[in-house]
Amino acid sequence: MVRVTWSAFALGAVAVACSAGVGCSGAYVAEPRPGGVPEGTREPDQATAGAYGTRSIWAGVYTDEQADRGDGLYSRSCSTCHGPELRGGEDAPPLKGNDFLRWWYGKPLSELDQLIRVDMPADNPGGLNGRQYTDVLAYLFRENDYPAGEEPLSEDPEELHEIMIEAGGGED
Repeated sequence: MVRVTWSAFALGAVAVACSAGVGCSGAYVAEPRPGGVPEGTREPDQATAGAYGTRSIWAGVYTDEQADRGDGLYSRSCSTCHGPELRGGEDAPPLKGNDFLRWWYGKPLSELDQLIRVDMPADNPGGLNGRQYTDVLAYLFRENDYPAGEEPLSEDPEELHEIMIEAGGGED
């Protein structure tokens, strides 16, 4: 049985997009969801925050303690490919700012969680435990300027599916 990882799929999509002239600005090509991410958005629109009927990433869905643990894990397991500043690398997408949001905006957190648990780190897919993956997510949120809260981010995929990744976050 052949297993196609997200990384292989993304690299193939880039090759097709680049050859079609769509664009080639990194290891993947993605457009914002319908409605887009408003340029320069740093805070959610209070009128629409939580309009999905789910939890907002702006509700403080992780703790500072989780993000602190995730910082060290990111440095050891992720920064080689994604860079120390989360800006991406030759074969890895950025994990910060508008380039990150172009891919993840409007999607449930469970999709990002599933991707990293199955395919990351690239040199040892699935090599971290559940708490470690959750801590890395918390670190990514802090680096994208999403607020910490009182309750830790859950490892439960169903709970993560209720949290939407919304506009705002780290500088471009």
